[in-house]
Amino acid sequence: MTNADNTLAKEGLMNLTTVKPTVVIIVGLVVTVVVEAVVVVVVVVVVVVVVVVVVVVVVVVVVVEVIVVVVVVV
Repeated sequence: MTNADNTLAKEGLMNLTTVKPTVVIIVGLVVTVVVEAVVVVVVVVVVVVVVVVVVVVVVVVVVVEVIVVVVVVV
């Protein structure tokens, strides 16, 4: 590394230390948004799975009842 690189690195470190509160706030907001998005996705997936399971159960019950009725009638 040259002297210019060292100076840039030191300035970068100084900037990092002075900007830290803002960075922490931004990171916190991003993490919050990501966590909320994940929670929403999980809830949506769970709801979809429950709806699919209910629909499948209803269809199976209806099909079984139709088969039973047909067998009993015939």
